[in-house]
Amino acid sequence: MRGLLFDLEGTTTSLAFVKDELFPYARRRIPGFLHDHRDEPAIRPIVARLAQQLGTDPADLTTIGAVLQNWIDEDRKDPDLKELQGFVWEEGYRGGAYQGHLYPDVVPFWERARAAGALLAIYSSGSEQAQRLLLQHSGGGDVSGLIARHFDTRVGAKTDPASYARIATSLELAPPEIEFFSDAVPELDAARAAGLRTCRVLRPGVPRLPHGHPEIATFSELDREVGRV
Repeated sequence: MRGLLFDLEGTTTSLAFVKDELFPYARRRIPGFLHDHRDEPAIRPIVARLAQQLGTDPADLTTIGAVLQNWIDEDRKDPDLKELQGFVWEEGYRGGAYQGHLYPDVVPFWERARAAGALLAIYSSGSEQAQRLLLQHSGGGDVSGLIARHFDTRVGAKTDPASYARIATSLELAPPEIEFFSDAVPELDAARAAGLRTCRVLRPGVPRLPHGHPEIATFSELDREVGRV
């Protein structure tokens, strides 16, 4: 069985959806969300870790909320921020504030690849929870069942070859049995250094760059290869 590993933002999911809908919603909602949910078992330890990291009292939610808003502006890859964003986004999805965006070629390709016996996985800087929410609440309905495994930056940085080696071990596949799809050249370079096969996905708004990886504009270009996965 061959493994197909997908980045989300800029690859299967529009950059605009993440930057213009998800991030602004989280930025607006995080201060109020902290006050509303501070005592919940899933939220309390996140607040405690953030307070320790910031050197402030866990009860000082105003300061913590303001710092998190600044981190969102900086696109900081802090794991506690990412985990908290997942809970905030869940609230937005369930409340109908938005639907998860997937390019129209993505789900048909996933379905064909799954039918051909491929193992599909996602590796994104967004938390595993945030990944699942996007798929469960996509514009085409719940497509989360197509993805077998989810990985986030808890496995390591996306520009570190060791992260991809860990993913291969977790999937019980040799690195050359996995193909990684991303718009980000540094991520592709790291995956290739770990022995994975790579492919850059050039979506609208993604800059053209010299990189040395195979390149596609849509997954429909791979239809001829699906039967060989």
